Amino acid sequence: MKFALAALAAVFTYVQADMPSEEDIKALGLDAEQTAQADDMLLTDHQYNCFFVEGAPNCTAEDTRTGFDTSVTPWTQYFDSRRQKYVIPMKINTRSYPPRKIPTLWNSLNWAKDHFAQHTSIELQFVDDHETGLYFTDGFLAPRYIKDCWSFVGDITRYNKAQYNKKYGQQMDFGWCHARAGSIIHEVMHALGFVHEHSRPDRDNYLYNVRDTNVNCQKYVPGRLD
Repeated sequence: MKFALAALAAVFTYVQADMPSEEDIKALGLDAEQTAQADDMLLTDHQYNCFFVEGAPNCTAEDTRTGFDTSVTPWTQYFDSRRQKYVIPMKINTRSYPPRKIPTLWNSLNWAKDHFAQHTSIELQFVDDHETGLYFTDGFLAPRYIKDCWSFVGDITRYNKAQYNKKYGQQMDFGWCHARAGSIIHEVMHALGFVHEHSRPDRDNYLYNVRDTNVNCQKYVPGRLD
């Protein structure tokens, strides 16, 4: 709980939009016709049912009622008890990026790493093939350049081995957001198991005109994510 609260408090004011603004589209040279991302938070079928489907089975433990119990696995396998740090290995697929974008990518990644280190107990470690094969055999994050900006929620590799090959890590897309350190933090937080605050069941008491046609904006089942 201390880890969760510290991480959430530290990044709350740095979270940027899940889709590029008109200014970003122009500044980054994006194709406005192709930049229509629906979801930045990708869910497994089980997660979707536990978050959004009333009465979905096998979602909660006996002594609690949260949809995280059976559907979201935290990245705790590399916790360093001596330093009280949650080590999160990340192997960047730099070959997927156009060469001209790589310096900007690393500037954003290093800013995000420093921000986590300064404000939370999260320690991002940028690793290579040797390290993932020797030290981080229980999974790692694997961002690449596709075109959008998205992440799965929690660690989906440990208990979904048949569907997700651990050799290649847990995929993420740092496409247009490779130049936006705040958005990279946003997606890493999804990978660590955090979801959107604006999807709370009571959000209509505070927000207006929210489109709920995709995962980003649907309301969670009341009580599931308390």
